[in-house]
Amino acid sequence: MKKKFYGVALGASLLFAGVAYAGTPEPTDRHAEQQERIARDEIRRGEIMEQEGHRLERQGDWRRGQALERKGEKLERQGRNRLNATERRERIY
Repeated sequence: MKKKFYGVALGASLLFAGVAYAGTPEPTDRHAEQQERIARDEIRRGEIMEQEGHRLERQGDWRRGQALERKGEKLERQGRNRLNATERRERIY
C-alpha cells in the first residue's frame, strides 16, 4: 500500500511539474515593444522634468526645482533600467 501511494505521489508530482514547465508562455514581440515604448516614455518625461527643475531654479524657486530634478532623474533611471531589462530579455529569447 505504501509503495503504491509513493508511486502515485511521484507520478502526480512529475505530471504537475511537466504541466508547469510547458505552461509558461514566452514573452511575445508585442510585449517587448510595449515595454520598450514605456521605457522610452519614462526617459523622455524624466528629461522634461529635469529641464523644468532647472528652469524653476533659474527663476529662484530653488527647492521646487531641486525636487523636480530629483523626480526627473529617478524616472529617467527607472526608464533606462526597464529598457536594459527589455533588451536583455530580447537577447535571451
